[in-house]
Amino acid sequence: MKKLLLLIISIIVLNAFVIAQNSWTQMSCMYDYGRYEAISFTINGKAYVGLGQIPDGTKVYDFWEYDPSANTWTKKADYPGGGGYAATAFAINGKGYVCLGANNSGTCKNDLWEYSPGTNTWLQKANFPGAARYGATCFVIGDTAFVGTGSYGSSSNYMFDMWMYVPSSNSWSQKADFPGNKRSCATAFTIGNFGYLGTGLSGSLTATSDIWKYDKSNNSWTSIPNLPGLPRAAIISFVINNKAYLGTGNNFISSSINNYNDFYAYDPLTNSWGSLISAPNDVRTRRYATGFSINNIGYLGTGYTDNGLLPDLWAFNPNSSSGIIEKNSIIDFKLYPNPATDNITIENTQKAVVEISNIEGQIIKNTNTNEKHTTIDISAFPSGVYFVKVIPIAIGTEKGIEVRKFVKE
Repeated sequence: MKKLLLLIISIIVLNAFVIAQNSWTQMSCMYDYGRYEAISFTINGKAYVGLGQIPDGTKVYDFWEYDPSANTWTKKADYPGGGGYAATAFAINGKGYVCLGANNSGTCKNDLWEYSPGTNTWLQKANFPGAARYGATCFVIGDTAFVGTGSYGSSSNYMFDMWMYVPSSNSWSQKADFPGNKRSCATAFTIGNFGYLGTGLSGSLTATSDIWKYDKSNNSWTSIPNLPGLPRAAIISFVINNKAYLGTGNNFISSSINNYNDFYAYDPLTNSWGSLISAPNDVRTRRYATGFSINNIGYLGTGYTDNGLLPDLWAFNPNSSSGIIEKNSIIDFKLYPNPATDNITIENTQKAVVEISNIEGQIIKNTNTNEKHTTIDISAFPSGVYFVKVIPIAIGTEKGIEVRKFVKE
């Protein structure tokens, strides 16, 4: 009876994952090389993404416009500010703003620049009055921006101050400190007239899960329920239909870095978090990605993985059931039995790498196959839902990556 109940629960969970995964579409990559700690903001139905660190370690200052209607990227004027790494960005009244960050020498900056899409030009504005820093975060309420937290060096130099910027007067003023105490690599978003800030690092290896709501009308903070799942830092957030979606990121467990690709939705009307929304494994687990939303579609791109930096871009539609769209045709393979107890068999007609991961996105087995039938021992796996990714090895193949799910009884 217990075994049957576990099977029923696992199938229900599996079905929920199938529905959730049918919402991701791969879009055009940002550029030829990956990057992390990039910035982004949106204006008039287009996204602007740039800066960050590329694979050779260089902090870059390039700046790109993404048009979702054409699924194309267009290079724009380079960012003239000082900080290319872990800078902070926001948009107000048709203008974009980028500030803070660190340069290639590791020096933190406090300059602020305004970008005008119509003329593709930058104009320097009033410097950020707090300590120069990187890894800060911000949210916008109406015609004002709130910028704070971040770091100017080691974990002992993390900060929790908050500052308000008013573009119409080009002025800054200090506001109530972030009550979650010192924080870097946090995330922030806006729903209605309230800003939200949370997660991130409170120390060099200490990830957090707390989220706080800011009320501009009385300059006060209130805690909301913690982000579900494991504490984490370097996550992204975007808002669709007045709900916030938070996901990806990393934490440190037993001296190892763990990356994730799961998402949770926050509904301010009920002040609660929805069920886990697991991105398909092709949406690689990552940290320090960038995220934004346009016309009720969320976007996730770039980021840092254990195997290198990513240039990709994915669109998330919570109301879609059209499935994942791959750039190339799908490699076809079979997996059985499902559910399984001791072994699974994969039928595949070409050389491939097989990765098995758990529902938290952690890869727990990796093997190669060049046979038509490959049997994999799963007897030591805990009961639950797992994902099998088959990645073709053949150079020049026109086939893409495919993912199957199975239940371990």
